[in-house]
Amino acid sequence: MNFRSLSLIVSVAVLFMACTNDSSTTTPEPAGSGAVDLKIEALYGSAAFELGKAYTTAGNEKVTFDQLRFWVSKVELTKKDGSVYEVPNSYYLMQYLGKDEAIQDGTFTLTAGKREVVNLTGVPAGEYTGVKFGIGVDPKYNDNLTLAAGELNILQNMTNVSWMWHTSYIFTKLGGTVDVAGAASPFLLETGTNVNYKTISQTFATPLVVDGSMKGQMTLQADVAKVLDGIVIARDAKLNTTDKTYHINAGTASMMSKLAGNYPVSFVNAKTARISQ
Repeated sequence: MNFRSLSLIVSVAVLFMACTNDSSTTTPEPAGSGAVDLKIEALYGSAAFELGKAYTTAGNEKVTFDQLRFWVSKVELTKKDGSVYEVPNSYYLMQYLGKDEAIQDGTFTLTAGKREVVNLTGVPAGEYTGVKFGIGVDPKYNDNLTLAAGELNILQNMTNVSWMWHTSYIFTKLGGTVDVAGAASPFLLETGTNVNYKTISQTFATPLVVDGSMKGQMTLQADVAKVLDGIVIARDAKLNTTDKTYHINAGTASMMSKLAGNYPVSFVNAKTARISQ
């Protein structure tokens, strides 16, 4: 056997061993499907958002909140290969509600409490690098309140969060009291109508791994203080002389547009984790 033949045999053997070693250390792709918790955690500045707590806004107003509600819609997860998984019927009402609230002349009651987590099931296995969703309700369903998808049902204790005369859901609702000349005056700041439907896109610092062995979790943080950036309630909201409440809503279109534009900016962080089923 000459030197050239021996070298060829050795080279082939080394290549075979390298291929064998590579295949044995390759991490298999996740298979099947799994569940993912979508958590939207409200902050005020860097601390947890609390109802009933006194805050000072960037406009130097003293405010106390008694409710925060908003629709999350059309949730999409982006895989590392760029493909997108659209979560079916993903319409959810997130809320912080300080007290029970009677609606439809007392026929129904919205129960006080906090809802910041929704569970997404049947998510295809894989590694996901980001999430996208709407704040509000997209035009297909917002233009026809008789259509139902996910939690979009105006008869499901949600009648007080729909503007029937504007054929629009209320997308977001933030309420409480503001100090005006030493007195606590109620305020209610709402957004709605198709032009104010906003989209949030967040990229994960660490990919979200979905499989059947553990539940995935994505936690998004939203800073309520940023929702009020550039807004002075006593100056910019309209005082209703009947209910003595300061309002931003469809009757104050320009301020409602500014308020709606603040919601995407309020989302400041996105984290992922894997937790026990």
